[in-house]
Amino acid sequence: VYELEGEALLAGVSSYCDYPKEALDLPDCGSALLPDRETIQELAPQLVLASAPLSPEDTQWLAELGAQVLVVERADSVDGIGENYRMVSTALYGKEAGPKRAEEVFGQLEARYLTLQAAAQGVTQPVSGIYLRQAPLVMATGDTLEGELLEAIGVSNDAAAYSDWQ
Repeated sequence: VYELEGEALLAGVSSYCDYPKEALDLPDCGSALLPDRETIQELAPQLVLASAPLSPEDTQWLAELGAQVLVVERADSVDGIGENYRMVSTALYGKEAGPKRAEEVFGQLEARYLTLQAAAQGVTQPVSGIYLRQAPLVMATGDTLEGELLEAIGVSNDAAAYSDWQ
């Protein structure tokens, strides 16, 4: 949302939102698994963005408040990241301006990715590596976005033969 310059539209964030640091100044609304109903009701949002499906009870409660719920699941490819940008931007700015804004922002990210990918084409001896991320701990196995990114920039992913590692 911040990358799409939609921060003025944010009334609150999840308990896990800590980037950019300005997000910490907004009210904590809990998480998709445990929303803070009192705070959410006080904020009276029109749209709730979630990274995972909410329970049917919470979804119904939000609908009764007049809020739409948009679940933006973790992308599993670079194209998936672009689709998430388009989906969120369209929800924030509408069907006309949203996709254009998403293409501007995602286009810049994709250009940086393609630059790294092109630079990796000249690497004759790839670096061997493994990518680990904290919370949740995820390894870049061959079926993950992280694995795709490592291969694209010329890193020989030692975990490429594995899948579904968490």
